[in-house]
Formats: sequence, C-alpha cells, structure tokens
Amino acid sequence: MNGEDALLVVEKGRAVVRRVTTDFETRREVSITEGLNPGDQVILDPRAADLDEGTRVTATVR
Repeated sequence: MNGEDALLVVEKGRAVVRRVTTDFETRREVSITEGLNPGDQVILDPRAADLDEGTRVTATVR
C-alpha cells in the first residue's frame, strides 16, 4: 500500500486491510509493533486465496 506496511484481517466475516507498523524483519518473520490487537485473525496468504478487501471469508484456526 504505497510503501506502507499492511495486511488483511478478518472483520465481521470480510477481509479488511489493516495498516501496521513493523520492526524487526527477516525472510520468514516480522515483528508487528502497532496495528493488531490480541485475538485479531490475520489472513496468512491472501494472494494464494485470491482475496481482495471486502471479500467474504470464513476464519479457520491453525
């Protein structure tokens, strides 16, 4: 998103873009310091599921 960090989360059954602030980052991990709350459900691979903001989703726990 224009050089900003963001991810998709599930809100009320839909995919929603959430801006986040990150800190430490490697190829496999990233530390998110702002923008998420405990219990937020993050969509791990939105490209693989071909998701866009507003798409209806069903959350599953891994």
